[in-house]
Amino acid sequence: MSKEKENAISNPKIQKKNKINYFAVVIIVLLVTVIVQIVTAQIFSKAIIKRNFVSVDTSKIIEIERIELAKKAKSITDSKQLFAEFEKFIEDLKSTIDSMSKSLNVIVLEKGAVVSSDIYDLTDVVIKRMNKKGYKLDLDNLQKLPKIEVNGDKK
Repeated sequence: MSKEKENAISNPKIQKKNKINYFAVVIIVLLVTVIVQIVTAQIFSKAIIKRNFVSVDTSKIIEIERIELAKKAKSITDSKQLFAEFEKFIEDLKSTIDSMSKSLNVIVLEKGAVVSSDIYDLTDVVIKRMNKKGYKLDLDNLQKLPKIEVNGDKK
């Protein structure tokens, strides 16, 4: 063995210094591990929060139903019946979105167009659920449907 190693083994001060260095390295490694875990947890928690932000464009869904009701209006003479159908549609739409907001754990904002933010669009999901309730909504046909005429003006 070399002279330095023999001195290190026999000298208690050098042994104590080596132990201190070892513990310092262990503490630094533990701190780095904790910091990495905290940063990783924050990144993943933000990703999880972002997954909870979804949007539903109810204005498009309502427009589709209004156009369908306008088509029915040509054959129905009682406007109260049309209004009752539209009220029922709005109630069904609200209940559908409320049930989705509870199952998806998201916040419903009352602006008529949004379930929370706009990261994921669930308009198609709402349309499918409304169609299961007996409505005939098709978001793809919104562009193809005729515009409603009000007092000679197309909207």
